[in-house]
Amino acid sequence: MQNNTEKKPFDLRGESKAYAAESIKLYQHLTEYAPKKEYNLSKQYLLASTRIGDLIRQENTLEAYYAAKSAKYWLELLYKGQYIDDEQAEKMLEYCDPLVRILYVISHPESRKDANVPKTRNEAIVSGASASGFKKGGAQ
Repeated sequence: MQNNTEKKPFDLRGESKAYAAESIKLYQHLTEYAPKKEYNLSKQYLLASTRIGDLIRQENTLEAYYAAKSAKYWLELLYKGQYIDDEQAEKMLEYCDPLVRILYVISHPESRKDANVPKTRNEAIVSGASASGFKKGGAQ
């Protein structure tokens, strides 16, 4: 008998593609529908967040890690500039934080021994990946 509560392994390619799709929706919202339209920061965010999956497909995990860190940086600036609210930031971090953590472990083999890497987005949420880091002034 199989255990239905068993967690599925993290699908790096699938999750990076899902993150890119959500990033595109956020970009469209920021440039077309938001009361406070934003074009420059949101474009930088879109470029970084969609580049992650492209680099993963090229098997360039170190550059994908840097792109994920960059996407998180631009996301923080959008949040601090009040272009996105807590809910939007939390949603995007649910995608971005696990990618950053896993890409770090993959691209930095020396870190694997003691790594506490979430296997799923939900596990990352439970471990504290949230916009609260933005509110306290520290980039994570």
